[in-house]
Amino acid sequence: MSTKIKVFYHVAELTGWNDMMTDQLTCLYENGLLEAAAEVHVCVNGDIKNFKPAQDVTQQFNNIVWHQVN
Repeated sequence: MSTKIKVFYHVAELTGWNDMMTDQLTCLYENGLLEAAAEVHVCVNGDIKNFKPAQDVTQQFNNIVWHQVN
């Protein structure tokens, strides 16, 4: 039996969030977790429109779902 990997990533729109998110998503990509995961849920606390550039960059991954939580 194989276990499906599910990633839940939370980010708040605070000072420096963009650089931190870029660094962390790059690490998830480089270590293969973005591709290995069945589901990646990105939970955004802030204005979802400000996360559009990150959404555009990650659209190549069909397993990423974006959520606004505030």
